[in-house]
Amino acid sequence: MKKGKSPGPDGLPAEFYRTFWEVLGGDLRDVFATAFQLNYMSQTQRVGNIVLLPKSGDPLDPRNRRPITLLNVDYKILAKALGNRLSDVMPDIVGPLQTCAVRGKCIQHNLWLMRDLIEFVKVRDLPCALVSLDQEKAFDMVDHDFLFRTLESFGLNSVYIRWVSLLYKDVTSIVTVNGLTSGPFPVRRGVRQGCPLSPLLYVLFSETLSTSLDRCFGFRPFNVPGGARVKCVQYADDVTCIVSDLASFKPLSKVLTTFQEATGARLNKSKTKGLRLGGWRGQSSRSMLLGQMS
Repeated sequence: MKKGKSPGPDGLPAEFYRTFWEVLGGDLRDVFATAFQLNYMSQTQRVGNIVLLPKSGDPLDPRNRRPITLLNVDYKILAKALGNRLSDVMPDIVGPLQTCAVRGKCIQHNLWLMRDLIEFVKVRDLPCALVSLDQEKAFDMVDHDFLFRTLESFGLNSVYIRWVSLLYKDVTSIVTVNGLTSGPFPVRRGVRQGCPLSPLLYVLFSETLSTSLDRCFGFRPFNVPGGARVKCVQYADDVTCIVSDLASFKPLSKVLTTFQEATGARLNKSKTKGLRLGGWRGQSSRSMLLGQMS
C-alpha cells in the first residue's frame, strides 16, 4: 500500500499497517478468512466515506464533481491483493486496444495511434470520423450482477469471483461535504473510485462493449497501415470509435443502445462528440448521420 494516502472512516492510514504488519498481519489474514467463510465482512470494512472532488465546468453543478470513496485500509489491502492476481492475467483476456490497467500498456499508445491515423486520413483524403463516447458517471453505473457474470465469462474461477463479490456484499457509504457527514446508505451498484481493484473491474466490464463492436459485422473496421483493423480504442471509460463509412453509424448506434440496456450504463449525450476527418471534413454532421449517436 502506498504511503501518504487519505485514510478511510476509521482514520488508520497505510503507514499504520506498514509499521505494525508483523504484529497485525496474521490476525488480519484470519479476519479475511473468516469473512470469506461467513460471506460477510465487518461493518467497518463495508463502509466508505465519499468526498467530492471538482472537475471542469460549473463547480456548483453536482455533475461536475467526481466522487472518491475513502476506504479503510484493511479493506484496501484485500482489494489490492485481489487486484495483483487479476493484473497477472489482464494482458491475456483484454483486447489489444484497451490500455488502462494492463501491464505493458499506457494511454500514450492510444494517443500515438490516433495521431498517426489522423495524419494518414488527412494525407490520403479518406472518409473517417472519430466518435468519442462519454459515459455518464461510468464507474458508478456498473451493475453488480452483470459485472460478476462478466468475470465468469472471462474464465475467472468461482473462488476468485466470490472474493470479489465479498467486497460488494451489503456495502454502505457516507458522504462528507463541507465538514458535514451524512448517515450511511446502501450501495447497490457501481465500483468505488478509490478502491485499488476498481480500475481492473471496470476495464473488464467495459471490454464487453469492445467485444460487441468486434462482433458487429455491420460496423466496418478501419484498416490501419500495417494490417491492423481497428473499430475503437479504449482507456477505461474513455472510448473512441473509428467510423469509415456511412453505413456503419446505424449498427454502431444499435450496439451502444444494447450495451446500455444490458449493463445499466448510460451515455452522456451532451458530451459524446464526433470529429470529421479527411474526405468527410467539409460535410455537415447531419448529412453524415452523426445525429444518430444522440
